[in-house]
Amino acid sequence: MKIVLYALFLLGLAIAIGVTPNYIDTKNTGQENLSIIDVGTTIDCQSKQLTINATAHESGEQVADGKIYLFYTNYGYQPIGSGKTDGNGIGKIEVVGNMNYLTALFVLRVDKPGLRSKEIEFTYQKCFEEISQGLADNDTIEEVKEDNESIDDKGIVEKPTPDIPIEVNVSEENETPTTPAVPVKPETGCMPALILALIGGFVMRR
Repeated sequence: MKIVLYALFLLGLAIAIGVTPNYIDTKNTGQENLSIIDVGTTIDCQSKQLTINATAHESGEQVADGKIYLFYTNYGYQPIGSGKTDGNGIGKIEVVGNMNYLTALFVLRVDKPGLRSKEIEFTYQKCFEEISQGLADNDTIEEVKEDNESIDDKGIVEKPTPDIPIEVNVSEENETPTTPAVPVKPETGCMPALILALIGGFVMRR
């Protein structure tokens, strides 16, 4: 039970910390003589929140008050969220909708006057991979539990000792002797004695 709770805790922790999505494509738009923006992104797979960190490529300074837009491309090019970066170049966008249906391509755009705009295409695929891996690990733990195996604090699997039936042979010397049944003689009826008495009395009279 402890290992199951520990695995679920690690899964929840990993999902809560978030993952960095794989970029499908990136592009810089605007005047080519301007500096570009470097953008880092993190997805919270539990809340679906998108966090970005924007910095100027040449100076390394945080891009404050930059405008951020998020588009979803499942049915056209739909804007689904917007916001702006704070003084540290950090911005957050709350993504609405069911996670199970967020399988299409997302497009993130970051704008800042005096810098080239950055567009990033990405998906939420890593969130699905994290959840699938967590479920697979949980199934493995459940299989160990079903086999009646236990795991100690060091992570070593201990198999239970099988129950071996013990046969007890009772010695013939210790057996209680059975007393044989004594045959019972049938009782003699009174009719023969009466006949003999009658015969004897008749002889004596003669």
